[in-house]
Order: sequence, then C-alpha cells, then structure tokens
Amino acid sequence: MTDTEKIERAIKMYLGLPEDHVLTDADRERVTHLGLWGNQLTDASALAGLTQLTHLSLGGNQLTDVSALAGLTQLKHLDLWDNQLTDVSALAGLTQLTHLSLGDNQLTDVSALAGLTQLTHLDLWGNQLTDASALAVLTQLTYLDLGGNQLTDVSALAGLTQLTHLDLGGNQLTDVSALAGLTQLTYLDLWGNQLTDVSALAGLTQLTQLGLWDNQLPKAAISELRVALPGCMIYE
Repeated sequence: MTDTEKIERAIKMYLGLPEDHVLTDADRERVTHLGLWGNQLTDASALAGLTQLTHLSLGGNQLTDVSALAGLTQLKHLDLWDNQLTDVSALAGLTQLTHLSLGDNQLTDVSALAGLTQLTHLDLWGNQLTDASALAVLTQLTYLDLGGNQLTDVSALAGLTQLTHLDLGGNQLTDVSALAGLTQLTYLDLWGNQLTDVSALAGLTQLTQLGLWDNQLPKAAISELRVALPGCMIYE
C-alpha cells in the first residue's frame, strides 16, 4: 500500500466512507482530525488538500519532508515526534498551532518556529539543538521539553514566565540562573548536565518535582535547596 493509499484509507475511516469510495475535494474539507502515527510514511503529500484539519498526528513515521503541511493553516495540534526531520521551515506559517511535538528528530535549527506565538505546548526532546534563542518570543508556552539536546545556554528562556513544565535534562548546561524568574514552574528536570550551583532555583516555590541527578552538585547545595523548597520532591 502506498503512502497516498494509507492516508486516503485513514480519511475514509474518519468520515465513515466505504473503502471503494473515490474521495472528492468536498470530502477532504470535512476532515478536521486525523491520526496517522506508526504508518511508516515517507511521503505526506496526500495531506496537502486537507485544509480544514485542526488536529494531525504523524508521529512514529519516517518523514524527512513536511512541506505538504505548509498550507494546513487551521492546524492547532500537530504531532511529528519520532520521524527523521532536519528542517521544519514549512511549519512557519501554521500560526494557529497551540501544541507542537517534534521530539526525537534530527533538528539543529528551530528558528522557523519563532512566529508560532500561540504555542502553549512544545516538545523538542531528543534533537541536536545548540541554540534555543528562537524560542524567546514564545511567551504563551506552559510546557517546553528541550531534553536530550546539546544546549549550553538557556538565557533565552528567561522570559517564558508562563511555563509550568520545563525539561532541560541531558544537555550541557553549567548555569541555570536564567531560570530564576520562572516562578510558575511546578516541574523542572535538569538531570545529566554539568551543574555545580543551583542556588538560583531557591525562589521557584511552586516546584513539586525537580530532577538533578547526574550533575556535579555538592551535597550541601542540594540540602540548601531542600530547605528552600520544602514542598518539592528533589531527585538526585
């Protein structure tokens, strides 16, 4: 079965149409939600006409090109985790997005996401990012996962004051003082970095979970943090 056939089959199932039905443009315009995860797709071009889509899941495929999604400007929720993407510039015009999952790809540049200012949930786990500065303008974010990248500087995140969930585990951070103003955080993961000082986190009194294992922190530093954050479970 070709990728186009897989996509058309999913459309027919969503619309409750028989398998032998020939899809029309009118049919395609009725599709608002579509799940295509784990279908081994390499070609998403058959999605281009689904202009009324608001929710699309393409996780767990083998996509290297998402240019076919550029015209799906009604999308609010888009899952593209676990593909083979190196370029997401085609998503730059999807300004209605509130949820975007791009974890476990091969991204080195996410500057194309800077215009997606309605995002509240952004997953970029397990890519190859060294620079998070493009995310500084995404001030509506409440959930941000940047774990498993190659970040050394998170100063660009200082203004993301709506964040409640932030994952920065598995990077190369030595300084997290930029996070001191993120006072809405309830979950913060910093495992697997190169931290020696976490005193800047003492004011994050809404934290309930804090991951600090696999760093270079002295026991005294963690003890001080436990006193400052009595309601927080600290994993070391």
